[in-house]
Amino acid sequence: MSSESLEVMPRDLTGTKDCRRLRRQGLVPAVLYGHGEECVNLVAKREAIEAVVRHGSMFIELHGAVTSGAVIRELQWDTFGTRPLHIDFLRASKTERVHVKVPVDMKGEAPGHRNGGVVTLVVHELELECTPDAIPDHLHAVINQLEVGGSVKVRDLQLPPDARVIADPDDVLVTSGSLQALDLINAAFVAPGDTVILEEACYSGAMTRLKKCGARYIGAPLDGDGIRVDALAAILDRLKAE
Repeated sequence: MSSESLEVMPRDLTGTKDCRRLRRQGLVPAVLYGHGEECVNLVAKREAIEAVVRHGSMFIELHGAVTSGAVIRELQWDTFGTRPLHIDFLRASKTERVHVKVPVDMKGEAPGHRNGGVVTLVVHELELECTPDAIPDHLHAVINQLEVGGSVKVRDLQLPPDARVIADPDDVLVTSGSLQALDLINAAFVAPGDTVILEEACYSGAMTRLKKCGARYIGAPLDGDGIRVDALAAILDRLKAE
């Protein structure tokens, strides 16, 4: 992972309205912290931040208002994922180990998919401990051997040298088989007594799985663009009345 230089300027304005005003001016609010030192409020040009992200740089040499090596600890985007809203920098040197969040994606073609299984990426991000120069752009879950009913786990990842994932090695990243994926999603997000709105033309196994975990489902009619907005609004109004 290469490093890149980024100019930052001091930021005295910290309120929500002030940050919105800065964004309208083409600037991105930022904060620098770590090493037991005081947090520093900063701002950088949006184009420069976008260039850093586009180049895949995680280790940044900050200059201007501060002079420090840093890694991107967290980057917030707008609703459409096109404009950076806020960036957190963690002070770091190229030799120390840091904790960063790295996106997870799938690589390859699963035999289970060709045989009718549904391949689902369950985890989209993992925390990694490594030196800044070893931070990868993505962690790849290789699915070339994934059959129906199988899974790819944290232990199956190919990591950079001396890197460590902060997660249970048996945590599931990818599943093949719609029922298995549904069970994981239901266990994480659905509780007994919950109401779940589904498309009327829904996979029947989904409804069966919801019933098994004690939830009820309501079918919503579709049009050419998906669930009809007016029908969904009516369902929500009815649920509020209950």
